[in-house]
Amino acid sequence: MRDIKSMWIENRLEQKDLMPKLVKQEIENEIRQDILDFLKVQEVANLATATPTNWPLIHAMHFATVADKEYRPVFYLFSVPGTRKLHNITVNPQVGLSVYNLLGYENKKQAKAFQFIGIAEVINDEEEFKKALAAQRSKLGYEFTEYLPLEKQPCIRVDVLYGTWMDQSRKHPFVSIDYLRQV
Repeated sequence: MRDIKSMWIENRLEQKDLMPKLVKQEIENEIRQDILDFLKVQEVANLATATPTNWPLIHAMHFATVADKEYRPVFYLFSVPGTRKLHNITVNPQVGLSVYNLLGYENKKQAKAFQFIGIAEVINDEEEFKKALAAQRSKLGYEFTEYLPLEKQPCIRVDVLYGTWMDQSRKHPFVSIDYLRQV
């Protein structure tokens, strides 16, 4: 994973003029909390993986998040076994993910979105799998997951490296967050 993080840092440095400005340190914790609160109530995320021949694939998925000890969102997404996304992640763990609320043009000042890149892996640790299952089943509005055989499905963990947050109600509606704090 260290090589992928190094590649990300190099890529970020090359493209830094194309990205929204990094959030100012004094409001970073507030923005991070806003992102975690936003993710708690959203239902679907779009997971982008790359095929072994580098063609992008987008997968709409239900998800749950928890905050790690460094206040970063960790995504958990359950998948039917044998899917392309699972195969793609084993070949290339670099993924993109986006979550946004759909409010329509008339409510555009309330629009929010979180887009990021991260590292994905299929969970093999039984304790973490239980944690992911509990997060998925306890998410507000996810009562339907009680009827899904999630215990028999692989679970994908995505660790966020770098994200772009859009909140149209803020003075600066587009900011970037470097969760590695290395760029």
